[in-house]
Amino acid sequence: MISIQDVLHGLERTWISCKADEFNEDEWQWKYRIITTDLDDTGLIIIVALDPKNVRFEVVTRFHD
Repeated sequence: MISIQDVLHGLERTWISCKADEFNEDEWQWKYRIITTDLDDTGLIIIVALDPKNVRFEVVTRFHD
């Protein structure tokens, strides 16, 4: 199970990789794939979807294979 502490730790540390993963032209939204690690130093993928139109963002996570 991934906790909010794992996500925050992964976002605060130096990332292994970060790239723009997808752009939705209809909604003018970018998704970024961040590869990092959790509190136990296990690989973690965090996808951040930016939604400037609605001034919000969404975070989706999973353990890195």
